[in-house]
Amino acid sequence: MNQNVDRFRNVLLTNVLKAIEVFQAPKPNKQILNRNVMLFLQQIGYNAAVCKTKWESCGGLTSGNYEFIDVIRSNSGCNSGTRYFIDVNFVGEFDIARETEHFRRLLRHIPTVFVGKNEDLKQIVKLLTDATKRSLKTRGLLLPPWRKNRFMQKKWFGTYRRTVNYTPESLTTVKAATSTTVKCVRVHLGSRGTAATFSGTGFGLWFHNVVTLQTVRR
Repeated sequence: MNQNVDRFRNVLLTNVLKAIEVFQAPKPNKQILNRNVMLFLQQIGYNAAVCKTKWESCGGLTSGNYEFIDVIRSNSGCNSGTRYFIDVNFVGEFDIARETEHFRRLLRHIPTVFVGKNEDLKQIVKLLTDATKRSLKTRGLLLPPWRKNRFMQKKWFGTYRRTVNYTPESLTTVKAATSTTVKCVRVHLGSRGTAATFSGTGFGLWFHNVVTLQTVRR
């Protein structure tokens, strides 16, 4: 039995995918989708919330803001729980113009929907921002401020406000959708990545494989 498998994370991922299947729209609004997924998770017992990060310009850092979902898993005997990050379109944050074939291959290994802990997320973001810089340099382009590792890390690890509030419109949509029994879940994740890229083998093995892809030039 693989002791590195995070069963809580894998079950959470499955439930996130179910929620996305229920609430995905032809022209998705990420803010509405985040709130609907949050409420779906709350209704099945998770301590879920929408997190909003915001930061100011400072020392070469461009100001910005971002929004994602988190789930806090209570740990017995501890005041603080384990935090899981959920991003419903994670790979989309790393799209760049004129990408190299190597960068395109790398993105295919990145989950469209990210569900995981902070240490996993930090490693992936650093890996991808380094790859972005190399890809742009190959094309003779400079790395813009909003693609630097410091900026990208702020999206998920900047000062944030955690809220469980949702708009009445979102609440109406959720109530209507969650009353429907979903017997079969098929999630369309697009041509890049999969949500369950490292759900079965553990993050360590998955990350090793992606780093290997980074270092082997073909």
